[in-house]
Amino acid sequence: MNSFITYRFVLLPGKQRSDYMNWLKINWTELQKFGATSFQLWNSTENGEHVLFCKYTVNNMQRWIHHAPGPHAASVTHPLSDYVDMDKTSLKITVIADSITQDISAESINN
Repeated sequence: MNSFITYRFVLLPGKQRSDYMNWLKINWTELQKFGATSFQLWNSTENGEHVLFCKYTVNNMQRWIHHAPGPHAASVTHPLSDYVDMDKTSLKITVIADSITQDISAESINN
């Protein structure tokens, strides 16, 4: 099963993607403990605001959901508020379940 969590951040005035990358370098080990295995970043401009998206691949969404809002995560997320407008931060969780296929024979349908 593939799981992703995508954060949408509005960068504070004067802040750049490199500021977020510096935060990520410092906190990557901790995010891995939450279940992150990789990430992708991309930028956008919306209504004159610099928006940064970060999509994490997560190997255990339950662990991420358990740890991310917890008190231990505050030491990770609090410094992030120096770079992004936390009031404008949003996220999207995507879980792609493995497909399950089953062969059905005509004999099993008739029985």
